[in-house]
Amino acid sequence: MSQTSSPDLIVPNWPAPANVRAFISTRQGGVSQAPCDSFNLATHVGDGLESVDANRQRLSLLTGFTDVQWLEQVHGTKVVEAQPDGRVRTADACHSSLIGVACAVLTADCL
Repeated sequence: MSQTSSPDLIVPNWPAPANVRAFISTRQGGVSQAPCDSFNLATHVGDGLESVDANRQRLSLLTGFTDVQWLEQVHGTKVVEAQPDGRVRTADACHSSLIGVACAVLTADCL
């Protein structure tokens, strides 16, 4: 893997409580090769798992979150409680009342 710059993060300017943080990543600064280049965080688009894991580790370093609830997102209405157990859950959304547990949502970069 080649060394790259840090991915850009967009921090929303919103009236959320101080203990609620949000970040939106861009495609910049990761290790994934075309066509997934470069900061791909999804395991379901044909990217190598080693690259996705490296990108997720970079995201963790940038945000400070080590417990992230990743989802296998489907086109439905299921919402799950995020858990710090490392399991990937199948749902469209997640929520958490646990301190330090991040909820991850993957969207297409064309959004």
